[in-house]
Amino acid sequence: MPIPVPDLESLLAPVTKEFTKRVAEIVETATLDRIRSLLEGEFRRGLGGSKEAPRVDHAKAVRVARGSVKGNGRATPPQSSPSRKASLARRIQGQYIGTLRKLKGKARSQVKAVAAREGAAAALAAAKKALRSSPTAARVPS
Repeated sequence: MPIPVPDLESLLAPVTKEFTKRVAEIVETATLDRIRSLLEGEFRRGLGGSKEAPRVDHAKAVRVARGSVKGNGRATPPQSSPSRKASLARRIQGQYIGTLRKLKGKARSQVKAVAAREGAAAALAAAKKALRSSPTAARVPS
């Protein structure tokens, strides 16, 4: 027994008509909004004035974006790079932490005590000495 097939054209015609109507409404609304915004821009500039948009200083906009000029036009002082002394202190601190991670147990606590008393530079020297004197202090699991 054959299966009855509905007439697809009669079913799709109302759906297609509704879809077309909605798309036309959306396009019309978008077009009206665009025309409205263009007209508002003309009225802001004045009907008898220039047809071009106000000029923008692009170089200043780039400087403002980078932070070298504030929005009010005044220049901000350039950020200084860290001093040589601060840079050296950070490097020593990093080496100390890296070396300290290799030490275990009593050697580690002794080096930490040196750091508390004399600072990171002396502690770094003590940690390196402890690593040289004790080959088991820096065992790396394989």
